[in-house]
Amino acid sequence: VVIQLEAIDSIDPDYIEGRIEELEQKTGTPSEVEERDSLIERYELRQSGLERAEVLLAQNEKAMTGLDVVASDIATAKTDGKDVEMELASAIKKLNGLGEEAKKHWG
Repeated sequence: VVIQLEAIDSIDPDYIEGRIEELEQKTGTPSEVEERDSLIERYELRQSGLERAEVLLAQNEKAMTGLDVVASDIATAKTDGKDVEMELASAIKKLNGLGEEAKKHWG
């Protein structure tokens, strides 16, 4: 998440929006059109970076919640008799599921 946000940190949306407004009020020479197109592309790059960071944050929260659920399951597992093996097996299965989900998102 931090890397994603750092990658777009230098993109100043206020400057871009202001400059686009200035360029749209001009005659539209080829260089002005090229500059405007570049500014729009940079603005869209920033927006997609922010959206990606939001997705990563949501995935991180989901993973943390999953870990909390497993930790709670282990903490409340009955430690007497056969049920403990079944409960621990269930917790391990949940952890494996979290691992598979992480592989999908982070390779």
